[in-house]
Amino acid sequence: MASIWNRTRDLYTRIRNGEAKKVFREQILEVHDSNKKIAIAIGFGIFMSIFPIWGFQTAVAIFLAAFFRLNKVLVVILTSISIPPVIPAYLYLSFITGSYILNQSSTVSFSKHFNFENIQNDLFQYYLGAIIFSIATGLLIGIISYLVLLLFRKEVNSIQ
Repeated sequence: MASIWNRTRDLYTRIRNGEAKKVFREQILEVHDSNKKIAIAIGFGIFMSIFPIWGFQTAVAIFLAAFFRLNKVLVVILTSISIPPVIPAYLYLSFITGSYILNQSSTVSFSKHFNFENIQNDLFQYYLGAIIFSIATGLLIGIISYLVLLLFRKEVNSIQ
């Protein structure tokens, strides 16, 4: 686990130092995984970045990526896209998704009748929406990345 963390930290340092193209080439274009496996890692990383288990996303993503033999570096990088400027959008879109699924209002009311039951309903709506939104977004980005990889990357037989 520590070696994965150190490897990811070194990768972030390289990206910050202007080596983003080289890192992209090494982790996506020149890796010995199939396009399907890379696309699954991308979709899974996006899924985990939105999935509502704050504080545990990266640890769970590393564990599951190792279990499913996905590109751990790619998964960790994509899990880390839930940064403060993006989090309000995730929260809002998750809440809207929940309101659509439950056929409820998409507004939070701060009135005199604000009670624990309202909070409970809003949290349920958010969590349900976040789970569905994370699955849908992960699948969508995974499919899009697979199609892009088919266009721009020569298929490599996975060595397992």
